Amino acid sequence: MNDDSVDIFLTSSSEHGEQPAGWTRTEGNGRVCVLTPGHNVEIWLEPAYQTIIHNAMHWCLQPA
Repeated sequence: MNDDSVDIFLTSSSEHGEQPAGWTRTEGNGRVCVLTPGHNVEIWLEPAYQTIIHNAMHWCLQPA
């Protein structure tokens, strides 16, 4: 990702190389968080991923 307005905090690796998997940015008066993992139930059951989701929602609710 080639965008100075985003903060990449999570990456994933595959046969296609390393890709952003989690990033944030401020948009106007709001905040945006994007998470790309979550295509299967196993990831949602991981306590570490649940913590990431919780922290992302908390961050998005704060004033920009």
